Amino acid sequence: MKENYDINDPDNIDLVDREAMDNMYNLITKRETYDTISKQKGRVLMVFNPLDGEPDIDELIDILIEYYSSPDLEMYERCAELVIVKQSDDKSIEDVWESDHIDFDADWDLEDNDR
Repeated sequence: MKENYDINDPDNIDLVDREAMDNMYNLITKRETYDTISKQKGRVLMVFNPLDGEPDIDELIDILIEYYSSPDLEMYERCAELVIVKQSDDKSIEDVWESDHIDFDADWDLEDNDR
């Protein structure tokens, strides 16, 4: 995947979607934390708005399964792993945040984020 792209350019919507889905997959499967993704990429695109609180994990998993099982991707190994996570009792993502909360910079300007 192209690492350095303008997230505001409509031509990059597929890249933005892919990055957000991959971030959520990595968080839900506990491969990475919010902090590790943020430090690695300098941003964390997500499928949900973290300011709205913790999302419905089952709904997020369903969205990810639909995305990864699409004919363009056919990433069935990820789908299978997500089904296992969905069936488990350990599907909270609150412990993926290394800190107690996410600090958002209210002055951060989306227009200036051309990574």
